[in-house]
Amino acid sequence: NKMSRFLKQLAQQAQQVFKFREQVGFDVKGNRYFKLIRDGKEQRTVLYKDDPPDVSSIPIEWSLWLQSQRKQPPTPEEIEEANKLRQEIIRRAKEIEDDDSKFRYQIPLNRIKEESQSIHQATLNSQQNSTKQIK
Repeated sequence: NKMSRFLKQLAQQAQQVFKFREQVGFDVKGNRYFKLIRDGKEQRTVLYKDDPPDVSSIPIEWSLWLQSQRKQPPTPEEIEEANKLRQEIIRRAKEIEDDDSKFRYQIPLNRIKEESQSIHQATLNSQQNSTKQIK
């Protein structure tokens, strides 16, 4: 029967894939990373923890490895250091944003004060001129 032959071939291929698959690491979200040797060539793959897979859950260090942009898989220490650096960058960006927003609002407040002083002075001048004309 064609179907049973197909299933048997599929099972054999799956056994070969799993036979040559070596886990090289995992990330904090539970995704596992493997390299496979197929026809003498290394292929890199990920087994997602979530179903359906959440591609955005892959840390950049693992993404670079999967795309062969780095030779060795990232170590847990590398990932931890990169996470600390990312948190520091986020913290600094927030500080800059806060400083910028204070400065941005300070300029309009100074202009409002100047304009209100000018209006007040103009009003006083106008009142003085009108009282001089009455006399």
